[in-house]
Amino acid sequence: MLKKGFTIIELIITVAIISVLAVIVLVNVVTYINKGKDSAIMHNMMTMVFGLTSYHEGSDDDSNFLSDPRYTVPRDAIIKILNGTGPTYSLKPITSDHLCVCVPLKTVTNDSFCFDDSGYRKQNVNVGGCGARCAFGVCGD
Repeated sequence: MLKKGFTIIELIITVAIISVLAVIVLVNVVTYINKGKDSAIMHNMMTMVFGLTSYHEGSDDDSNFLSDPRYTVPRDAIIKILNGTGPTYSLKPITSDHLCVCVPLKTVTNDSFCFDDSGYRKQNVNVGGCGARCAFGVCGD
């Protein structure tokens, strides 16, 4: 008499294949989620760049820009994206008229997006993080 059904080996192989496929999908989903977060961070930073321009027209002191209640929405959105962990942004005023803002990105370690009052604004790849970017009050290369 023949028994019909699957052997334990066939079931183990099937479960292993499904597990490998699930891991591949999960890794890609996490990567896409982090890229979306990076995009949101850069969008909020660009909002802050435009806010800095209008703030600078009304004030000669850039050192209070990030604490101004009119510009806290994009800053708070960035902090929420980063879950409030680590240095969410770096503010290094050298004098009352120099400002550098830098935010670490999520996709690659040490990636950051920086802007300063000289007009510099771009993503920096593997350069030692935000502390190094704003050390002299400007983002620089």
